[in-house]
Amino acid sequence: MTEVLQLLACYGLVFFLADSHLTVEIREKIDSWLYPFKGISDKYKQLTSCYFCMGTHAGWVSYCMRCFLVEPPASFGAFVGGFLSWSFASATFCYILNLIVEWFEDD
Repeated sequence: MTEVLQLLACYGLVFFLADSHLTVEIREKIDSWLYPFKGISDKYKQLTSCYFCMGTHAGWVSYCMRCFLVEPPASFGAFVGGFLSWSFASATFCYILNLIVEWFEDD
């Protein structure tokens, strides 16, 4: 159950950063700072609109928070394994959940 809650928290974090009305001004300000660097600005826009990409980062951030705040891993190898698996699990979960939400929004 903790894992499901953690994945939902990852999706919530991604939604907050990518689509929330509360972060529009911050995203626009960052985009205006990056505007002189055309390639970087385009990549930034692609990154913040991609739920798979943002989900990857939300996954490793939430896994690190879990390791440092709840239960530390047994070894460095366990940390690396969990880091990678949570990154990809969160990316996949966020992407699929976003597709489902978009499907409901289109109808």
